[in-house]
Amino acid sequence: MTRSVGPHPAHVEAGPGGDFYALDQHRDRIVRLSSAGKVFGRRNPIPAPNPSGNPGIMQDFRVCEATSEFVVLRRAGALDML
Repeated sequence: MTRSVGPHPAHVEAGPGGDFYALDQHRDRIVRLSSAGKVFGRRNPIPAPNPSGNPGIMQDFRVCEATSEFVVLRRAGALDML
């Protein structure tokens, strides 16, 4: 991993196109990585949860490269589509 992803991503997902996506829980974003570990493409910020109904921090996600969407699972069990 590179320094811009943080020391230990919470989760890494392999995309069907050969890219990897890392959940950078320290900066609330999903980062796209090459197979060599280089950060490229856009960094996808994750919106902060609603404070009144806080569903918790991100724990896991799945990626759909065809639609550029992510399904994010929060620790409290809530699912978000980004």
